[in-house]
Amino acid sequence: MKGYGQFCPVAKAAEIVAERWTPLVLRELLCGSRRFSDLHRGVPLMSRTLLAGRLEQLEDAGIVRSVARPHGRGREYHLTAAMRAGLIRLEGPPSLVRAFPTWLTLSTFASVARVGAAVAARPA
Repeated sequence: MKGYGQFCPVAKAAEIVAERWTPLVLRELLCGSRRFSDLHRGVPLMSRTLLAGRLEQLEDAGIVRSVARPHGRGREYHLTAAMRAGLIRLEGPPSLVRAFPTWLTLSTFASVARVGAAVAARPA
């Protein structure tokens, strides 16, 4: 990911969230997609290689975690507890979330900013 060279939480969050395709991948995770194929179906114009790389970057940033599926092959992807804590209020009626897309974006950005602050505070 390209960086801004600044260590404030907003800059760190922008480095993570403002990357091309990332908001759409986060949207798919918020909407319940868990498996790679489901995520790719939600962003069909994104290459599979780029999606795999972006999921790895999000995992490294502490936004997403992946776990091996209990049965069969593959992995499942989930938002981390830190991201989930900031998005808990979005678990209301889906019509409410659709009615307030700006609120959804700002809430997601605020959650990532909190994770960005934690990343910035980690020793190198």
